[in-house]
Amino acid sequence: MADPLVTLIARLRRIINDPLDGPTVVFDDAELAGFLEGHALAFENLELTAETRWTFTADYGNWADDVTFVDGAGNALTPTSGSNLGGRWVFPSAPSAVFATGQAYDLH
Repeated sequence: MADPLVTLIARLRRIINDPLDGPTVVFDDAELAGFLEGHALAFENLELTAETRWTFTADYGNWADDVTFVDGAGNALTPTSGSNLGGRWVFPSAPSAVFATGQAYDLH
């Protein structure tokens, strides 16, 4: 299984201007992952806001890549597009409600 924080670690590196590799690297991935874990917001069945019939948003961005979604009946949903970083997802049908379970992170 891929590391669900890999996208967030790369984003954090850009924020703090720490290169991915080379002689000027200050933090390794494990240190950055530890920082992120200390600034995690855990959500279970967080109701998302309907932006359109197919697009739903969270009040938080910077979600780990292992976020999952269900509809109001508890059926699993898979977004067709969207952004974990932006907290905005598009679904192939028009669910009446969407709930997210996972972790969002405060990178700042």
